[in-house]
This record gives sequence, C-alpha cells and structure tokens, in this order.
Amino acid sequence: MVNLFDSKNVSFTVSFMTLFFLRILNKLKLLKCLSINVRVKIYGATFSLPIIKGIGLKNMRTTEPWMLQVIKNLIQISENNTFVDVGVNIGQTLLKVKSINRNINYVGFEPNPSALFYTNELIKQNNLQNNTSIFPVGLNKSTELLTLKIYNKSDVDSSASILEEFRPNEKVIDKKNIAVFNINDHNIAKDSISDMNILKIDVEGAELEVLNSLSEIINKSKPFILIEILPVYKESNTYRISRQQEIEKLLVELNYEIKRIIKPNNNSTLIQFEEISEFGIHSDIKKCDYILVPKSRVEKFKSKMKNEK
Repeated sequence: MVNLFDSKNVSFTVSFMTLFFLRILNKLKLLKCLSINVRVKIYGATFSLPIIKGIGLKNMRTTEPWMLQVIKNLIQISENNTFVDVGVNIGQTLLKVKSINRNINYVGFEPNPSALFYTNELIKQNNLQNNTSIFPVGLNKSTELLTLKIYNKSDVDSSASILEEFRPNEKVIDKKNIAVFNINDHNIAKDSISDMNILKIDVEGAELEVLNSLSEIINKSKPFILIEILPVYKESNTYRISRQQEIEKLLVELNYEIKRIIKPNNNSTLIQFEEISEFGIHSDIKKCDYILVPKSRVEKFKSKMKNEK
C-alpha cells in the first residue's frame, strides 16, 4: 500500500449568502419551480451552475473530493489531454476536470435525457463548447434501445441502472427508454476518443458492457481507467460475482493491473493505492473505486506515487 495524493489541497467554495438564499428557497419549496444560476469555486476556478427545478444542487457540494486530486495527478503524467467520461450524470466529473484545465479535451457519454439536458446547459453557461462534447447514449456490447431504471424521485438519479438483476430488491420509481451502442459501430464517436489517455467509468453495474465496447480502443491507447465497481456483499450474489470475474479476465487480456483507491479518513490526508489481483467479495462501499493501470505505464505511475509521498 502506497501513500499518494494529498487531499487537503482540494478546494471547493460557495459563498455564505448563496447557501443562505438556497436554503430559504428550499424551505419555501420554491426551488422546484425556479431556474437560477449560482457561482462556485472548484480548485480556484469559478463556474456558473444552473439550478433547474432543483436539478444541479448536487453540484453545490463537494462530491468525491479525492477524485479531483487523483484526476489532477493522472493528467500530469498523461501524454495527451483527452479525458473520456462514461456516465456523465449532471457533470460532477466534468467540473473537476475543467477546474484543473479548461483546455482538456473532454468527451462524455450520458443516455439519461434529463441529465443530458442539464449538463448541456452547464457547458453552455461556462463557454466550454470548444473542447467539450457529450454523446447522448450509453455504451454497450450491442446497439439497441434499453430501459433505464430509476430508484429515487430524482430524474437524474445517479444510481439508475440498465441491468435487470443488479438491484433486484429495490423498488423502481420510474423508467426511461434510452439508446446504447457499441462504439465500434459509430466512427464519429470512435474517432473522438481514439487517443484517450484517461477514462472514467461510473455506470452502476454496467462496467462489463462498457469495457467490452471499448476494449479495442483501450488496447490501442492504454488509458488510465478510473472505475467504480460496487460491492458484491455476499457469496450468494452470484450475478455480481460472475460479472466481476469477467472484468478481471478482460483486464488480464488487456494487460492491466488493478489498484484499489483507499480514501482519506479522519487520521490521514493522503489517498492510498492498494494493488490487488481481484475485486473480491466485500461489503465496504468505501472500497469500490479503482484505478486500472496498463502494465506498460506502471513504472511512470509508480514514479509519480514516489514523488508525491
């Protein structure tokens, strides 16, 4: 286990008056009736955040501050500036990437129409169009129409999933028809990410489908991969276990190493990486984020870790 990024340098600020104003509107139940803009600072960069009928509030608070520091360090050891984000939601990662460097080429994939509408507004209001593009689809091994299952009252539910068996015991609140495709069937999308250097995947269980769709490009460009793989919880969950094993098999074929991200706790300001050979069976939601490192870039990765101690 190796110490790496110092998370105390991450900065996310919102003015007191802005927070006070939003709390009043929320208490009066007016936020869902209004569209307003607020300003925030992330890593010293100022952004205008649209709040559209309550959507966008999640961007007002620090979500996964460790990830901002991880992305910053990966960008520093990357050969080019193409960041691919599969599972954009409402632009949480987009804001982190653009706070580090507005000129980074950002390519996102998001099939949820409500999240897509919000993120496009976020891009326009911050004049990010020149080097930011979003494809209104999910990635899959085949091109088809699927059903996105929503598990809470938010139209932009970040836990929504296309997999029938991923959350079999949770109540489905809503459903949306979405498009997914195999990226190899669409040259415009394929060409836009052919030189990706950092890939982030957050797709609530559909990681295997995304990796299969992208495997040819991954094999050529060898990006660092930030990925969330939710816990199996118990041995009887054979559905999740078998999918994890398929991912592990694919990573061996692609010549990648798995490094679990150990996030800071109250006694530490340093993010750590733990090299593992398999995702395993566990129930710790804090241990479901990983960096997949191509073996051809392991030495550069280790060198960066050593310098950041």
